[in-house]
Amino acid sequence: MVSDTGDLEFSLLRYKKPLEAMRIVIDQLVEEAIIDPQRCGITGLSYGADITAYAVATSSMFKAASLSAADLDPSFHTMASVNLEKTVEGYGYPYPDDLGRAMWRKSSVALNAARVTTPLLIQSPESEALASLETFKALRHHGVPVEWYVYLNEGHVKFQPRSKYLAYRRNLDWMNFWLQDKEDPDPSKQEQYKRWRELRKLREENEKKPSPGAIKN
Repeated sequence: MVSDTGDLEFSLLRYKKPLEAMRIVIDQLVEEAIIDPQRCGITGLSYGADITAYAVATSSMFKAASLSAADLDPSFHTMASVNLEKTVEGYGYPYPDDLGRAMWRKSSVALNAARVTTPLLIQSPESEALASLETFKALRHHGVPVEWYVYLNEGHVKFQPRSKYLAYRRNLDWMNFWLQDKEDPDPSKQEQYKRWRELRKLREENEKKPSPGAIKN
């Protein structure tokens, strides 16, 4: 459920509640010595991608993340049709002027990029690619590990076998790299891991800098 009257706090519950449930499960599994909290990742498509983006923007609970599109940034309002713009404003996301951006900051990866610590893999269908541009550029600017792929001729749900295969493979590679320090020895992937090792070095350098503080919502 989301608001249709501009009540953003109500709309945000659709992200906060799943994350709180995950936190409870993670805490219990840690208490039972089943998992390592430093090796937890999150992925998402569609609504799941929104939950993932919100988690990346507002918490450090996950140490790696992958999503299909990051559309909780102000640019989404800018690119929306007139009808969709009204719908988005009903959710509680107004026109992103100075006052409006304060509302978007409650869930936007881009607007919280200076505080983000989670390495993010974005695998967008061509039809939704622009929705992730703001997040990608902001994370790159702030030295947060991010890699972005666009799958041509794909819609909201990828349907081409090759696209699905590549997306699944990259998800596994990304999670193994950041959560388990593992690299696939496949020679065709060596350029990929070269980039990712550079991203890891960049993150280590940024971690030495003073933190801008906790994210507030």
